[in-house]
Amino acid sequence: MPSNLAAVPIQPGDYNLNDGFSPGASLMLHVPDVDLSQTGAAPITDLARTLDPGAPIVVVNAATLAHHLVWAELDAVATSAATRALIIRPAVNLAEGTRYVVALRQLKNAGGAVIAPGADFLAYRDGVPTGDPVKEARRAHMEDLFTTLAAAGVPRGYLYLAWDFTVASMRSISERLLFMRDDAFARLGSAAPGFTVTNVENDLDTRIYRRVTGTYQVERYVNSTMAGARFTLGPDGLPVHQATPQPASFICIIPRAALPNATDPATPARASIYGHGLLGSNDEVGAGNVRDMANEHNFVFCATKWIGMADEDVVNAIGILQNLGNFPTLTDRLQQAMVDQLFLARLMIHPQGFASDPAFQDAAGTAVIDRSAVFYDGNSQGGIFGGTVMAVAQDIIRGVLGVPGMNYSLLLTRSTDFALYSAILYPAYPNEFHRPLGLALIQMLWDR
Repeated sequence: MPSNLAAVPIQPGDYNLNDGFSPGASLMLHVPDVDLSQTGAAPITDLARTLDPGAPIVVVNAATLAHHLVWAELDAVATSAATRALIIRPAVNLAEGTRYVVALRQLKNAGGAVIAPGADFLAYRDGVPTGDPVKEARRAHMEDLFTTLAAAGVPRGYLYLAWDFTVASMRSISERLLFMRDDAFARLGSAAPGFTVTNVENDLDTRIYRRVTGTYQVERYVNSTMAGARFTLGPDGLPVHQATPQPASFICIIPRAALPNATDPATPARASIYGHGLLGSNDEVGAGNVRDMANEHNFVFCATKWIGMADEDVVNAIGILQNLGNFPTLTDRLQQAMVDQLFLARLMIHPQGFASDPAFQDAAGTAVIDRSAVFYDGNSQGGIFGGTVMAVAQDIIRGVLGVPGMNYSLLLTRSTDFALYSAILYPAYPNEFHRPLGLALIQMLWDR
């Protein structure tokens, strides 16, 4: 496992609870002097070349023998060829619970010469005995890989390297969050989550008449209400419910389209929760574009925080960048955040929820929220995690994912926002092979 500058390795315990690698796994190796252009490997700008019959880099579904859409790139962050990983990335997520075989062949250097395989792989490929019992014990498995590849149109004769791996199952990835959702709502029953309005502001601007701030209570599954929380897993591997709730904050904006002023009657607005951006806050619900949408289309938007990746988690995130072994404190808390989002959605449509409070009513007591449906809207990080909310929500059937991204292991180093965080991560992990490897590993936990 990768080690930081203090020689502290990432502990494998949390990863060993997975039954496979990430569906968005980055496949990494080092090939001295490889030139991907000379090799003819598919770049991100021409994904279809992956499916050419003679493609030099292929990822094969071991069950169907189909070639998966991938591209290859050299680590653009590394500072020297000696420490530059060759990274193979799936352009579409790999199938859950499925075994894949990776094969590289006819790799070339800048001069166009074919790069020779390593001695051990060459011995497997060409059937040469090694005399080493440990290496010979793997030969039957390697023969199985060669047989699978040949059936998929990739003969062994020109292979530079081949290996296989298994992708985590749907159960492994989703079981914790689905259990938390189902257990939390079973405990809630037919009631509305408890909430408290702490502040009401009127006449904000020409678009928004009222902003309502407060807190609500969510069933808790992490061992602390504060940043840095972890799951306590029971003997069944599922998070243990905690005796006291998780407090969550909310900010709601009520447009003038719904409530023009203090005296005119309300025109009940569509209900939607809003997801904020990277390490931000739910006060993003007051951004100009959200205010515009609220008033133009008569939406009441309510937002809570993506705890785990909110402003209150920044200090913990900095600590994680210095020691990736602490990454579960982000992902466990982030799963709690998903339950927080679902409880907020329930508050928006439950008869004893927000609509029952004078802060969400006109002067005559008419609710400003149309409780017939609740939607989702989120941008950036809110677009990314909004996909998870939409996948697991019981009350939300339609949503908008604005400017989302793919897996964080792919997204981070391509993001302009990452310059600040890399200034902490890279000095802590000076081994340039360990950096992309660390990001690939933590994706296994982020998937949940």
